[in-house]
Amino acid sequence: PEQQQSFEEFKHILTTSPLFLEYPDLSTPFTLTIDASDIGIGGILRQNTPAGTKINYFKSRVLNDIERKYDTFEKEALAIYWCITELRSYIGDSNFIVETDHRPLENFHLKQINNKRVMNWIFKLQDILPQIIAVKYCKG
Repeated sequence: PEQQQSFEEFKHILTTSPLFLEYPDLSTPFTLTIDASDIGIGGILRQNTPAGTKINYFKSRVLNDIERKYDTFEKEALAIYWCITELRSYIGDSNFIVETDHRPLENFHLKQINNKRVMNWIFKLQDILPQIIAVKYCKG
């Protein structure tokens, strides 16, 4: 009985908003919230509408042995690069905002960066950079 009740509660949480994934409204800008840790990176693609926040996509992965040696700036930048690359077909031609809890990455795509690895990722995103409205800091 207790396990069944827990299962039903879990099922309800997974199948109701905001966890239930919504179809995108291509007339509304997306927000991509990213984060990185010492073991993984990930992001949530969502849209803020008058009806509330709609979650469109979750994406995450484990860092490999080389990526785990990156400093925090590189891990957070990798999260942005990887999530945009993975969600590019989903975002399409829509404008979007990137949110990060790493303040040095605020509008990093508009700054001169002295990190070759991060500059390489920015270069690879050149065709989609005009769609980025802003890279904003959000307390994490």
